[in-house]
Amino acid sequence: MYLGENLKALRQARGFTQEEVGERLNVSPQTISKWERNDTLPDISMLPSLSNFFGVSTDKLIGMDRVNNDCAQKKIYDKGQNALWHGNAQEAIAVYEEALRIYPNNADFMVALALTLALDTNSDRVSDAIRLCERVLAESSNNRAAHTSRAALCFIHLKLGQREKAAQLAENLPSIHESREYILAKSEKNLCKKELDEELKYLALGDFGDPVLISLSSDMAKKCVDHGLLELLKKTREKYGEKLPPMRLRDNIMLGEGQVRVRHYSEFLLDEKFTEPAKACNAIIATLQKMQYKNG
Repeated sequence: MYLGENLKALRQARGFTQEEVGERLNVSPQTISKWERNDTLPDISMLPSLSNFFGVSTDKLIGMDRVNNDCAQKKIYDKGQNALWHGNAQEAIAVYEEALRIYPNNADFMVALALTLALDTNSDRVSDAIRLCERVLAESSNNRAAHTSRAALCFIHLKLGQREKAAQLAENLPSIHESREYILAKSEKNLCKKELDEELKYLALGDFGDPVLISLSSDMAKKCVDHGLLELLKKTREKYGEKLPPMRLRDNIMLGEGQVRVRHYSEFLLDEKFTEPAKACNAIIATLQKMQYKNG
């Protein structure tokens, strides 16, 4: 995962050119360049030579220290998600607070803690949630975390009755569940605290819980939202309850015009192109109905 980045850093730290490294290892400079860009990988038999040349262990060369660090962080994150999934917000808060003591600049942990704190009725905790979200927006280069922070702030401000602040933040949101259309529509409905907490919990859990992923091309996303897809999904959830997994709705700029996909795990339940939003919405709901029969 980190081999190319590490090779480049080690070469530059020692003042070598790609030509010099290639000459010592009997490979072309172009090969070194491809390795550093991760376009290709060295043959496994080359790893000892590279490690000895740069004077580092093979684990250090391929970045196992960072891989292990990433794995450790994911385990902590999943522990917090699991606690929140089972309704134990206080345990989740404790997990994320401890995580930030170890990884104080981790934007994902800051967002996770902020979203969980925002579910609390304690005004100090809600204020802490706002500060964490604002810190992510001010300091982090993690775009995904920034978008989720902005969406979280929208719902927090709605809970506090601050509609104008929520609307201003919503203008800069990208994808369908974290979009201005979605959040502005919610802000006009005078949602109660419980409903707003459900939105915050939805953001907090993300793809946790093996959801059904409903992906739409950008053009079809807007058409379907305007047609009332969000309300149709809500009614479907209310009708079938636990027979349906959690649903995640998002636009996908990689999909072609009119494309709609419904996926659960690796199985594509729907993958078609539509020109009319009504037909697209009907196809999505019909797919979900088939799922509940299968699960029921």
